[in-house]
Amino acid sequence: MKFLFFGFSVTAGKNSFAYEIQKILENESEVDVVDVCGLGGIHPDYASFLLNSILNKQEYNFVFLDLFTSSYRTPNRSRDDYFWPIWYMVELCIRRGVTPILMSLFRKDVDYTKDCFSASGKYIASTLNLPFVDPASLIFSSKLDVGEMFSDVVHPTEKGTEYYVEKILPVVRNCINGLLLLSENKTFLFPEASLFDLEISSLGAIATGPPSQLDEIGLFERTGFRVSFLKIDANARWVVKLQKPT
Repeated sequence: MKFLFFGFSVTAGKNSFAYEIQKILENESEVDVVDVCGLGGIHPDYASFLLNSILNKQEYNFVFLDLFTSSYRTPNRSRDDYFWPIWYMVELCIRRGVTPILMSLFRKDVDYTKDCFSASGKYIASTLNLPFVDPASLIFSSKLDVGEMFSDVVHPTEKGTEYYVEKILPVVRNCINGLLLLSENKTFLFPEASLFDLEISSLGAIATGPPSQLDEIGLFERTGFRVSFLKIDANARWVVKLQKPT
């Protein structure tokens, strides 16, 4: 069984919860690989390029996604601004038959009773019948001393890391024991389709943005991975056609 922990600096730190779980699982016969890859807290859209590159090169059974600790989340944004980056990375996993597991990790500067970003993650997980691991809400609603658990606004101390391991490792165990499996892929019916194709199940139609609107090829590079991507003119007009199935 192969695992990937993918996220931002909270995941990639030298003594992070992900590396602690890696150490715990390294001698277990059921586990073949536990990889860890993280970035600085950049926009999730950019992180998706790296995730896509990794999944094109490596096969995993489960990907644990730390998408909620980026500083991208702190300004006031619309629900769509939060929803689609999460959806896209979940889609990247599901199209490849990989089970994505969303993890909402804690930030001191977020009010989790009003947080649109984690709410979007919960909605996506519920809609696609995926696990949602939520230590952030547990910490926020508890009487735990966050001053002892976090060295700054988001990075955990040794005590905070222990708490994350305590909450996340049982989910990994459920994966190993076959209690968490990817249901049949009924959402994205065209695994090799363009990234601009979106299957709309409720309408039985496909919305497609014409590739003629693409501007140029760009290059993203981080932590040893290089991947090209398409730059799109944000002011260009896109025509969406809904085609009823025959």
